[in-house]
Amino acid sequence: MKDLSHIALRFRTAVLPAVLVFGCLSQPTQVGAASDEPKGVTRAIERYCTNVRDIASEARFLWHHKQLEELGKQIEKKIAELEERTREYK
Repeated sequence: MKDLSHIALRFRTAVLPAVLVFGCLSQPTQVGAASDEPKGVTRAIERYCTNVRDIASEARFLWHHKQLEELGKQIEKKIAELEERTREYK
């Protein structure tokens, strides 16, 4: 399996702060929209969000992959338990 730990590290150090500070992954920023932020700051936020979009996508993939692996292990464990019980009843 490919080592994807670098994606998780990039997610924790780059994407998470952006989400917490700017909310850029859930609320698209519109350049030139009426807001309290100067245009330069708004553009910087938009560039940052655009730059971390791929990293966030990779991190979500990594998280889903890990969850599926854990669920697969749980399923295999349950199957083994059921097979053991089946042998006991025979």
